Amino acid sequence: SFVISFVFLSMNREPDGHPRPIESKPDGFWKKSQHILKNNRNFVAFLATRSLSQFAAVAFSFYIIYIVWTFDVSETVAGLMTGVFMMSSIVAGLVMGRLADRWSPRVVMIIGALAASLSAILALVAPSANWFYASFILSSMAIVAIWTIPIPLTVQFGTEEERPYYIGLSSTFTAPAALLAPIIGGWLADTVSFQATFTISIICGLLMAAMLAFVVKDPPREPVS
Repeated sequence: SFVISFVFLSMNREPDGHPRPIESKPDGFWKKSQHILKNNRNFVAFLATRSLSQFAAVAFSFYIIYIVWTFDVSETVAGLMTGVFMMSSIVAGLVMGRLADRWSPRVVMIIGALAASLSAILALVAPSANWFYASFILSSMAIVAIWTIPIPLTVQFGTEEERPYYIGLSSTFTAPAALLAPIIGGWLADTVSFQATFTISIICGLLMAAMLAFVVKDPPREPVS
């Protein structure tokens, strides 16, 4: 399927553009990056929400382990729940991507952040394994909002010439949180409880939603020719 996708990718045609002059001595990456971080407060707030998003999703990796240990479900049920997660991820990608185009990626990220918190809340209070079907569906929405939806929003913060800097900064500043979140989540689950890990997701999901709603602003969209 991955190889076949390149066939459709090759069928895309970009609109004709005008050649842009290239500076003889362009600024170094770090010099330009420091300028962006110093002057674009909105983008810095966006980077903070992306780091929070990694902790908002930390509970998802432990759902299956928690279900097996707590409710003693069979391998068949665990596999079925994983299948529900995979199918709902596909649907969420299609629906939420469309909504991001119609509304804005930021609004859809808010929905995903709230879905992450609600998913962990259901996992925290679930009296039976059946509740986790809803948790998996909500977590699939959150994953799309955390990893897919930010991509088009990232490139809207700067000009076309600045986009490589914004993409690079977004990936670089998200990486530490992406590495640390599962380690911290696993440590909490092992030394404290799974509920502690779920609580981290709840808090960080709500913080992420609040920052996106009240701190981060939609960057201007370039008109499509």
